[in-house]
Amino acid sequence: MGARIAARDHGCASAILPLPSRPVTRLAPAVLALLLVLAETAAAENPFVRITTTLGSFVVELCAEVSAQCPGDAPDTVANFLRYVDEDAYPATTFVHRRTTIVMTGLYYVDETEVFPWILVPTFPPIPLELDPLLPNLRGTLGMWRPLGPDSAMSEWYVNATDNPSLDGPDGMAVFGRVVAHLGVVDAIAALPVEDFGLPNIHEVPLTRVRDPSEPINPLLVSVPSIVRVPEAGAASVGAVALLTIATLRRRRARTLLAAGVGALLLPAGALAANPVVRVATVLGDFEIELCAETSAVCLGAAPNTVANFLRYVDENKYPDTSFIHRHGQQPPLLEGGTFWIGEDEQGPFFELVPEPFPAVPLELVPGLSNVRGSIAMQHPPGQPDGGHGDWFLNLADNPVLDTADGGFAVFGHVTGGMDVVDEIAAVPVYMFLVGQLPLIDYPGGDASAVPHLVYVSGIERVPEASSALLGAVSLTAVALRRRRRPAPGRWRRLARRAALVAIIVPATAHAENPFVRFATPLGNIDIELCQEASTRCATAAPLTVANFLGYVDAGAYHDSFVHRRALDFVIQGGSFVSNHINQYFQIDTGEPVLSEFIPGPPPRNVRGTMSVPLPADPPGSTNPCDTGENQGTSGWFINLGDNSGLDCGLFTVFGVVASGMEVADEINLRFAVNFGVGPSPVTSDYQCNPNQNQQCTTPPYPYLIYTEITRVPEPHATLLALVAGVSLIGLARHRRWRETPFGGL
Repeated sequence: MGARIAARDHGCASAILPLPSRPVTRLAPAVLALLLVLAETAAAENPFVRITTTLGSFVVELCAEVSAQCPGDAPDTVANFLRYVDEDAYPATTFVHRRTTIVMTGLYYVDETEVFPWILVPTFPPIPLELDPLLPNLRGTLGMWRPLGPDSAMSEWYVNATDNPSLDGPDGMAVFGRVVAHLGVVDAIAALPVEDFGLPNIHEVPLTRVRDPSEPINPLLVSVPSIVRVPEAGAASVGAVALLTIATLRRRRARTLLAAGVGALLLPAGALAANPVVRVATVLGDFEIELCAETSAVCLGAAPNTVANFLRYVDENKYPDTSFIHRHGQQPPLLEGGTFWIGEDEQGPFFELVPEPFPAVPLELVPGLSNVRGSIAMQHPPGQPDGGHGDWFLNLADNPVLDTADGGFAVFGHVTGGMDVVDEIAAVPVYMFLVGQLPLIDYPGGDASAVPHLVYVSGIERVPEASSALLGAVSLTAVALRRRRRPAPGRWRRLARRAALVAIIVPATAHAENPFVRFATPLGNIDIELCQEASTRCATAAPLTVANFLGYVDAGAYHDSFVHRRALDFVIQGGSFVSNHINQYFQIDTGEPVLSEFIPGPPPRNVRGTMSVPLPADPPGSTNPCDTGENQGTSGWFINLGDNSGLDCGLFTVFGVVASGMEVADEINLRFAVNFGVGPSPVTSDYQCNPNQNQQCTTPPYPYLIYTEITRVPEPHATLLALVAGVSLIGLARHRRWRETPFGGL
């Protein structure tokens, strides 16, 4: 993935490296190049912290200086906060003690050994109020709470869940950071029920569910067990210098080590924001777009719903490979695609509209995402701002008029590589046809067909995430740069040693990822991403429901469970019963019901491929599933086989999305179903129905049910790191030079 790095004008202290004992003439240019890169990255960068709560983690950039995310700075407030972080002054049982339009913590922690278990966090001296008018209390910003006068702030901090202008002004609260990843965790906390305990500053305490008066409070609190710094790019730079120093010990390996060092400089760029990137392939070349599912260095705002809509078209191959740029607008200047494609029948080629199989996406205008040059926006029909489907356009210049005209056009990404290709398309001559202002390559004019001359968009596909792509690139570079002086049998040891260098750096890219589970069935596996946090697949987060589901998974409760209901083309459902595979079924023992976490409003939630929580049966006489009561879900689950917007009534919480294996769910949907007391249960093809006089099957279905063994799937990065580390350690342990180092005995 392309990375865009803002250059800074700054000084750089020189570094003295030990000189090798052998000539390094061929290495010298590479050393110089690396030092130049280090000089460009050695300037102080804003620190980042990962704040972990019981509902998930989010990442914050602290505004020690002005940056893309920080239009102002608050260095003294940042230093105060980091003092608490670095000295572990926030106990692991610190909890969120207030939830209104802000989520506040850092004041109390739990100590069960005390008579009154809520204890004030020990504090350092208060700091002066540090207000910067360029850092207002907007949604997603981090502020330092002051309990008394202007200069009374100590340990207590908060995140703005909404815009809070009342906290600005001369007597306001100092903003000193901004959430740059996983703001959905804050939203999840802000949506929790609260309880008033009638004590100072703890009268609106969020709890993970509504509490029975006889229940203890502490297990239901939202704790903040850790706040840690996220490795900075500068740390990787230091690591690269160290690697280069080692590299000079032996010239033959130096170029490989240098490649790993340069890769280390780039890897942290992907450590924080995991925005999806797509590559758009055209007949004139490719360009890449970062999609703004979250804020990042490129995306100054987030449009997750519009991104999810666009990716749905991409992932399900709804853009045909004969789609084309059908409009080059002059006023305002833009390129438009995603609307038409070329079909062909016995009479020849013809223009056809790109299918729109999904519901329209509501307009998602976001401060910070404007129609500037290089941005991609969602087109909508005139007068229908909430009518966008798969049509998109690229801004060739700053077009601020599109932020408001006809209701506005939602920006959802930025070109990060290949803008020269976009400009080349824009330079193609334009001809007026029925379908629009077509850019046509080498078009002769007259009555000639436009079809051979169109600017085709032959494919739009996802680009692997930065960390995975860079890891692969560094590893492949290491292999490519090795010198083939040794016999082939030793090459794996050499590769292992080089991979070790990558393994040192790769952990800097580890970022919080949603958990995955695998449903192993007789018909194949279904892998599901659980929506602990909002992500590319997950439009919203449901951390409580995910935690509830994983509790059953980790306890082995789904062993011998089966799909007990198949509503044709509607849902498949399981997680409520287990069987002995012979002649009996049993209901799964369940714990307390989980709080419903359905977030109302567009886009549709219960769409094809999502997994939701079923609720008890409809009340007698009712055929409406939305007549059931909320907050009653336990171990059950269902997968939507179609777009079931009728379930979006606020009760059926979506908490997962099928990542692979949807064809297995479709196969289960087509299976013969037997009703033996728990619903129409699908069975395998081995089942032979022996009907009785009422034409009902009498053959026991238990050996033939669709059993679903549900287990966690290791996270992609964790698996990759384990593989690299394992290979690396094997190679290192066998190498003489490693054994001679102080670490050789490890």
